[in-house]
Amino acid sequence: MKFKSFSSAIWFGREKEKKALKLCEEHLNKIKEVIIESRDCIRALLKGDEINAKIYAQNIFVKEREGDDIKKNIVAELTKGIFHPINREDIIKLLTTADDAASFAKAAVGRLKYVPHKEIGEPLSSDLKKQAEILVEMSILTIDAFNKLFINPKETLKIADKVERLEEEIDDLRRDSIIPALMDMFDDPRKFKYAFLLKDIIEFLENIADRYEDVIDLIRSIAISYIK
Repeated sequence: MKFKSFSSAIWFGREKEKKALKLCEEHLNKIKEVIIESRDCIRALLKGDEINAKIYAQNIFVKEREGDDIKKNIVAELTKGIFHPINREDIIKLLTTADDAASFAKAAVGRLKYVPHKEIGEPLSSDLKKQAEILVEMSILTIDAFNKLFINPKETLKIADKVERLEEEIDDLRRDSIIPALMDMFDDPRKFKYAFLLKDIIEFLENIADRYEDVIDLIRSIAISYIK
């Protein structure tokens, strides 16, 4: 396609860019659904509700696959036309980073099912539920930040700060409560093997928070490019 002027080329590029970013929004929403299902699965497992936990686990699998399909559509869209000022690499990074969050969520619930809920006890049980709840909040705020990209990019920057504070809250929870409780489990020979699994689960949940922080950094960068 030939453009009559440079400005018309820029306009076309930005419209194509917006279309690709709208598809990214669909992908982020699907990842958010995975995080919500993971929270519900964690809650069910922690109270010994294996029936509902299996349903949530299956939902996680289905929604993650749906997210993969959306990602394929976005990659196909990236082959059409020009993108300015966001390049293809930035959008691909946004997709793969969000995908990692879904993968870590699936891995966390996959291991938690092997830990008897009665062996976890307090405060770890409450801490795990709190972590899962914060991650849902991060996912919702990330979507909100993305939705405001074209409407009010300055508001996107404010929301991004909130997401970062939630990531710090998870770090604080780990340092102040989770690690001491986990060390107590490691000191108990009967719970030693479960402590190893819980260590992995906690790291997976923290990795989700880290990935959302990475996603929000990318969204912040996009927002800055839209501020006039």
